Amino acid sequence: MRTDSFHISEQALSSCRAHIADTYGKDYLPEKPNIHASNKQGTQGAHEAIRPTVVEYTPESIKDFLTKDQYKLYELIWKRFVASQMQPALYAVTDVEITSGLYTFKARGRVLLFDGHTLISGHEIDKDEQILPPLEKDQGLELITLSPTQHFTQPPPRFTEASLVKTLEKMGIGRPSTYATIISTIQDRGYVKQEKRAFYATELGMLVTEKLIEHFAKIMDVKFTSHMEGELDKIEDEKIDWLTVLKEFYDPFKMDLEKAMGEMKSVKGTPEESNQVCTLCGQPMVIRWGRHGKFLGCSAFPKCKSTLPLDEKGEPAQPEMTEQKCEKCGNAMVVKTGRHGKFLACSGYPECKNTKSLSGETTKVEPTDEKCEKCGSSMVIRFSKKGRFMGCSAYPKCRNIKPLPTGVKCPQEDCGGDLIQRRSKQGGIFFGCSKCPECDYITKELPIIPHVSEEK
Repeated sequence: MRTDSFHISEQALSSCRAHIADTYGKDYLPEKPNIHASNKQGTQGAHEAIRPTVVEYTPESIKDFLTKDQYKLYELIWKRFVASQMQPALYAVTDVEITSGLYTFKARGRVLLFDGHTLISGHEIDKDEQILPPLEKDQGLELITLSPTQHFTQPPPRFTEASLVKTLEKMGIGRPSTYATIISTIQDRGYVKQEKRAFYATELGMLVTEKLIEHFAKIMDVKFTSHMEGELDKIEDEKIDWLTVLKEFYDPFKMDLEKAMGEMKSVKGTPEESNQVCTLCGQPMVIRWGRHGKFLGCSAFPKCKSTLPLDEKGEPAQPEMTEQKCEKCGNAMVVKTGRHGKFLACSGYPECKNTKSLSGETTKVEPTDEKCEKCGSSMVIRFSKKGRFMGCSAYPKCRNIKPLPTGVKCPQEDCGGDLIQRRSKQGGIFFGCSKCPECDYITKELPIIPHVSEEK
């Protein structure tokens, strides 16, 4: 369920209040149900809050039927739901000022008088909280220890997924349905990297941001984005005309786009010089840009395709050596990074082009009886992060690839094509005819082939 609503149905409220009174006593039950209003923009008001369907099913009563992670999640939801309808906790707060010469020291403590909802949700003690002993006015105190401390101004903490979503909510950017997409997109495109749950901007991300701010300053302004989100909400509520909003956005955007296409310089077309020499052909290496940032490439490209990764300081990254040996030539295997992530490769490259996955398994291919229509070599089944596919065995000389056949004929009359698995731009899987575009048949599920039995 995708919702950030605080709304709870009357039936669920009545059931929860009855459970609190029966289990914990009437002292923990407020006179009226606690109504929590959301101050967030774009809250999914049409949905209920995430809650247990039956509050009588306590986490302990169904623990044996859940996995460890399921139990933790259900316990969190159940406790938060029940605690939200209980009485607040009561504390006795004490502030003390202690004078010593020219200095005044302050101390604050609090004592729990009534636990209320903390009976379920738990009581967390802040760092500066403490339990103070009974004190009287003008009472003399004895100094036992003095602990001097020094504090320095710290930079703002880096964004985590949680703090980034919180900031997006505060600025009115995005909606609950788009937060996950925003976070995955900036990582998939290499704009940021995540280390110990914190986001770090990559060189590529900073470059893209600089280019966009320079040529599309209005769109990159968070106030503009928040304004557009509000306009879209008004369109949904039929308060303004969508065409007016679209023209208001598109006309200046079109001018900025045309200007950027003429003035924005491509960093890919202007490689930087370096002091490195290609180990394969002896030509100088240059610094180029790729989807993962800067790297060293041979200036003789495309005749020589030698590349080297760069570290954070801009120096050639040394290969990560492993204890594994290449079974073809006996050289050590090293860890390299490709378009699909890290893998093992022979350090004797280019004489030996043996590669393996990080688990140590050699990449396997499955032979087929089909011939490549481009070069006549045999087609083989290969594997990628998106699944299996058919490719020419003469790769890299022949780069012919095609989707894997399903063995099911196209159900369209007089077609004769085969249904093959395809993938949409959004990553979804569907099945289409191999004779596309002549045949436009598509389906999400393969048709069931009827079984015909032969009678003797």
